[in-house]
Amino acid sequence: MEYGSNLSPLTSGGNKAVSFATREARKFGEDKWVAQVEGDTGLGRWAVAVFSVFDGNRGAHVSTLLQKRLVKEMHKHLQSAQRQGLKPSTPSALEAAYVQLDKESSNRHKRWGRFSSAPAGGSTATTVIIQHRQRRAASKYQVVVASVGDSRAVMYAVDRTAAQWQQLSNDHTAERPMESMRVQLAGAQVGRGGAGGDVGPLRVYPGGLVITR
Repeated sequence: MEYGSNLSPLTSGGNKAVSFATREARKFGEDKWVAQVEGDTGLGRWAVAVFSVFDGNRGAHVSTLLQKRLVKEMHKHLQSAQRQGLKPSTPSALEAAYVQLDKESSNRHKRWGRFSSAPAGGSTATTVIIQHRQRRAASKYQVVVASVGDSRAVMYAVDRTAAQWQQLSNDHTAERPMESMRVQLAGAQVGRGGAGGDVGPLRVYPGGLVITR
């Protein structure tokens, strides 16, 4: 997505059940997204809408990989479960897709990292999947959310009197005590910037990233 005053026009899409709006991404930007609705979700009957945001860092190679492959990997896992006579699980397929693409991006850096001294690039990944559930005479929707990094998913609910919001994902940053402890136990260091080490948010070193995943 673009930031600043020169924003591209909004483009709307969707159907009677789900609607959305997007802005055209910068041609050479690191950030990517997926917005697919019924008939074009890539997940067939398992979803009526799939939305993902990938905030790339130090290049667009990981965010582009996620944009191109995440839904395909999910679909592959759902089909595999069905062939084995198991009940397809969207949360399990989403988790498996995240793990698979994380391994691929890490292996790619290991293969090519020896040719560059630059730190490895990466990306956040936040995915929201809307499923249709037919319960007897009632028609309901189920929302499945997965997130890595700090691209936050928020749900707004509007009624006749007020609008309320609910955070659907947790930010994986060093400001969260459990995340800070986890990365330090893994061998990383956590601290703030500035000459006195007391400026800005907590960051993870080496690398100096705010996010911990």
